[in-house]
Amino acid sequence: PSVTCNNLSRGYQAFVFDAANNGALWSANTMSVPMSRGLVFDNSGIIGTQGSNAFASANIWSGVWTTSLGTFGTFVGTASSATDSPLWVKNNTGTLTTFPPANSGTVVNTLWYSSGIGGTTYTSTGGDHTCSRNANNRTWSVPNSNNFVSADHFYMSKLALYRFLHVNDSLINADADLEDFYNEQSPGSIGTLTTIEEKLYLGDLTTASALVESLDPSNTIEDNYKDYFALYLHYANNNFLHTNTTDSINLANMAMLCPGENGACVYQARALYNSVYNQIINDSECESMGARMLATHSQKSISNSWSINIYPNPANEYLLLRSTIENEKLSVEIKDLSGRVVLTKNLKIQGFFANLSLGLINGAYVIIISNCSSDRVVKKFIISK
Repeated sequence: PSVTCNNLSRGYQAFVFDAANNGALWSANTMSVPMSRGLVFDNSGIIGTQGSNAFASANIWSGVWTTSLGTFGTFVGTASSATDSPLWVKNNTGTLTTFPPANSGTVVNTLWYSSGIGGTTYTSTGGDHTCSRNANNRTWSVPNSNNFVSADHFYMSKLALYRFLHVNDSLINADADLEDFYNEQSPGSIGTLTTIEEKLYLGDLTTASALVESLDPSNTIEDNYKDYFALYLHYANNNFLHTNTTDSINLANMAMLCPGENGACVYQARALYNSVYNQIINDSECESMGARMLATHSQKSISNSWSINIYPNPANEYLLLRSTIENEKLSVEIKDLSGRVVLTKNLKIQGFFANLSLGLINGAYVIIISNCSSDRVVKKFIISK
């Protein structure tokens, strides 16, 4: 891999190599305190020789790195060795530190890249810190409500950061602002939503159900999460098989929302729908503020045109029809592959959806759906009970 031109700060470990990456290029990166460890080798990590006597690897350690404060420019884990990963560096010039400062960890070899360790210093005669493109700046900061167009967007940002910190506690330990943010959110709804997800992952449906019941949503995002968790529990208690028509309609309805406006639970609803009904719902055409997506499976809808999608496929006792028109009347005709008409029915689309009871035997069928303008959609589906 090529790891170049990144600016990392406000974290625990910047660059971690924990496997054999002998052909890696690690160059022109900047690590800035607050940061506990800059370059880390762990689990027998190797990156090979970086640079040469004519051209340095040109990475920068910015700020004050002090071993007594637990900030190490490099750190080699007990299961690793830097023998096969020497860095060619230049003598420090100006305010830029191109020598790795405050090195620590277990150094197994005798040839290392900093004289502070007691090994050999690999010093280059050329090669300054330059990037052929803009650096990839990566810092973590606490969301500010002034930077968001709505309270829901602000809430989603806080929830995303909290969830990230929850599984990356080293960041909490490295930054006081992040620690304060995490501790402030833990007792509230954001902490509860994260706990529910953990309980569902562990299969503790009883505790998860009680926590979902205790939720008192104060915004649209929390409403959506509570609805999704309730649906998940219904399916989980039925071995992730079809439960009832109401659940399937509600799940499809949620899966068709825009995640950017309604929360990451929309992605989870799509994954659940795919797991239960073996049909993918994509988000290829999310519109503005709260709009629903208009494309599913392999078919794309053209904006402002009429189209119908059916779910699930294969089906069992029913089909869910989703129209791009919110309210309309449809006529439906279903034929088997011999061309025999096995079902005709008039339906009313309400809120983009209609449910069609089937009562058909296993097999392949063709459904012809017509609207009041005599437009038609023809689709093939399968009944599998």
